[in-house]
Amino acid sequence: AVFVGVVIVLVWWGFGGEIGRPARLGPGYLGWIGLAVLCLIVAGLSLRRGHAELTIGWPTRCAKTLRAMTAGVAFLAATFSFAGYPLSEVQRKAKCGYDLPAIQDAMGFLEGNSSPGDVVFTDDWDIFPVYFYFNSHNHYIVGLDPKFTQARRPVLWERYVKISRGQVPADVTVEVLDESGNPVKRKVHVQLEDIRDHFGARYVITDGDHQNLARRLARAEDFAELIYPSPSYEISRDAPYLIFRVRGETVGNADENSPARTDTRSDSEPSGE
Repeated sequence: AVFVGVVIVLVWWGFGGEIGRPARLGPGYLGWIGLAVLCLIVAGLSLRRGHAELTIGWPTRCAKTLRAMTAGVAFLAATFSFAGYPLSEVQRKAKCGYDLPAIQDAMGFLEGNSSPGDVVFTDDWDIFPVYFYFNSHNHYIVGLDPKFTQARRPVLWERYVKISRGQVPADVTVEVLDESGNPVKRKVHVQLEDIRDHFGARYVITDGDHQNLARRLARAEDFAELIYPSPSYEISRDAPYLIFRVRGETVGNADENSPARTDTRSDSEPSGE
């Protein structure tokens, strides 16, 4: 009864999860709970029968052995039942969250249809390692923790945030440092063309989590064209990854703080952004 009560409490409060939210119990976890309950019942019955019927001689020793074995199995089952959910969570989190074959195909296409060093505008920062693993032929917008980019180039980072979310055109206010090192507010207009004019990107790759950006690009036919997995956005919209080619050439610096340039490698020195 105590064991069942504890299980109910843990399930209700979310064992290993958020307080007040029922835990998600898989078949394996429920199986361990059932085995633990069964073993506890058998242990209880064997204890009663051992005291009532098997009181002398070898039956007593057999009963004691049976009780010890049953109690041990019950203990192990109970232990694994409690550990089952955390272990399954660890296993789930350890699995790769990316569709590696799909990424490999997309990166192979990109490598075969771009020039060495062409900059790719990625829709998130944490996808960089797996992209780079399959394709070091190209360069990417950001590949470290976003705090590095935000601290070094706050204006450029705000452009990246708005564009990657598909929230363009938009006006944002960014705090930057003036020549004296004092914080000042700066208003920035963000638009889709910043991918080319401020980031110097020739290609854009989007996944299923950034469909707003993909839709914006698909509608901006004068700015970008879908090239992977097919030229038709209606056919390819649900594909794991979409690749767009940016039309036009990368322009020179749009303003004194813009990093865009014909040589699309990252600036080696800090700038106002």
